[in-house]
Amino acid sequence: MNNGSKIKQLFILLLLLSFAILPRFPLIQAEDLSGTTIEASPTTIYSLQNTTISVTVQNTSNDKIVGANVGVSAEAGEFPDGTPIHNGSSDSNGEMTVQWKAPVVNSDTYYNFTAIIKMPNSTTVVRDTQVLVLALDYSDSTINANPPTVNELESTEVTVTATGAGGPLEGATVHLDSPAGTFSSSNDSSSQGLSDAFGEYADNWTAPEVPNQMEFLIVATISYIDYIGDPLELELNVTVNPVEGQLYLELDISPGQELTVGDTATIEVTLKENITNTVVNDADVSFSAIQGNFSESDSDFYVGTTDAQGKVTVHWETDGLAPAIVGTIYSITIIAGKIGLQTNETTIDFLVQPALGELSITIESSKDELNVGESVTIDINVEIDGLPEEGAYVEIIAQAGTFNNSGSDQISGFTDASGSFTAVWETADIVMGSNPVNYTFTITIAVFPYPDEVESLQITLIPISTSTNGGLTGDSILTSWWFYLLLGGAIIIIGAVIIVFRSKK
Repeated sequence: MNNGSKIKQLFILLLLLSFAILPRFPLIQAEDLSGTTIEASPTTIYSLQNTTISVTVQNTSNDKIVGANVGVSAEAGEFPDGTPIHNGSSDSNGEMTVQWKAPVVNSDTYYNFTAIIKMPNSTTVVRDTQVLVLALDYSDSTINANPPTVNELESTEVTVTATGAGGPLEGATVHLDSPAGTFSSSNDSSSQGLSDAFGEYADNWTAPEVPNQMEFLIVATISYIDYIGDPLELELNVTVNPVEGQLYLELDISPGQELTVGDTATIEVTLKENITNTVVNDADVSFSAIQGNFSESDSDFYVGTTDAQGKVTVHWETDGLAPAIVGTIYSITIIAGKIGLQTNETTIDFLVQPALGELSITIESSKDELNVGESVTIDINVEIDGLPEEGAYVEIIAQAGTFNNSGSDQISGFTDASGSFTAVWETADIVMGSNPVNYTFTITIAVFPYPDEVESLQITLIPISTSTNGGLTGDSILTSWWFYLLLGGAIIIIGAVIIVFRSKK
């Protein structure tokens, strides 16, 4: 074998060896994005409506690809960030979705969307779709007044709803004009504003004074910025009546204006005319509560009509209220109106308190009677609905003696976790005559928010000279001052006798 072939073999051997010992680096495989799709749903919308643009990133086998960069651009309109361009990435389902809001167009117009999908080491894919945007439409717009007939110098709410085949139109410019009267937003005979998300613009119009029944024409003009078509005009007649008297209300409220949660208040309204003092029938009376429901409507608002006696009655229920522990004021507004009579309004306030459990107080003493110098234990237990009430304030005032924890004839504190408060009354410092004495203890228990409870306890104190069995007791003798005085005197006498006896010897 010549040298050339040996060198060749050695080179091949070294090459094979290098493949064996050198680290292996993973190969980066490009993703196949060619199965990617784009679609819009719906594909036809009206001006200012939304459609959803969906891009599904996948390969030709429809295997979904996660994490691809997706950029979508539109010719006009806007994505959620207010621009016609949106950038995102495919999710775990290989999808990227975004909402697009159509611009205002004066005629039906197609808009093109382009999606560019990219991934490292992969061929960029471009997909296109179209959406047809129909011209702005508010042909179904309406105008109304509630109520359509009012008294002079009273108000009605004029509402314009801008809507069309594409649904409610938000942001439309609404202009209201009347030949007389005033709108509340401008204090003038004209008013202007933008429709809300429901396509509505509303303002209160106050009627002028009139010598007789008259009709006033209110004209609404609806337009939209960037729309070059003709504005839409709507007309509405409001009837205005002169006022010949005034309504006044008489109220009968049962059981009163202080209630507990769960109570129902009955409100009876009687309407009369102020000049003749006669009852007024067929008048509308509205009841509006901030909270709570009227049983007649199962809501916080109810409108009734007075009967032949000029009466209308509602029942206000408090079951769902959650007042503060000290009670909460709830207001109900009552408005009575009838054409030809001036409307009247009043507000009534109810103080509603939370429903409280049953408060139970037990007072016991270890003795009903005791000898002077002895002590007695007084136990007080507080419960609400059978459960111990911790933190109830207790104060005991005695007529004499001292309590061991206070050193005076008064003691106070709070019940413990078991609802108990205990005090020991000492009688050692009480000076009394020969007859038993009944001592009364005044006990005050305060549990918020219940009214304070004041109870009394009576204990009989017996002087040392008597006892319950008619004689002296061993304990009473040993604790009496005169016993020790007699004992000392006897010792002195005995000592004197012994001294005299010894001196005679």
